[in-house]
Amino acid sequence: MNYDMKRSGERIRQFRVKCGFTQESIAVILNVDRSFYSRIEAGKKGASVDLFIQLSAILNVSLDYLIWADTSADKRKTRT
Repeated sequence: MNYDMKRSGERIRQFRVKCGFTQESIAVILNVDRSFYSRIEAGKKGASVDLFIQLSAILNVSLDYLIWADTSADKRKTRT
């Protein structure tokens, strides 16, 4: 499983729109420049762990889903 900035940015954008936020309003909440936030949604810039945690709370979506699109509660592999 690899982190795909473009896909993650698209998921962030979809949830932002679904929740009724503008890029500007999210940027203000996150205390970042709107152009910086825009680059995250465009997949041109990765988000920090802290920013992902904040986005997860604001958008009411799991970190796993924002980062990996993982909808399961726990996909850890067990050793055999």
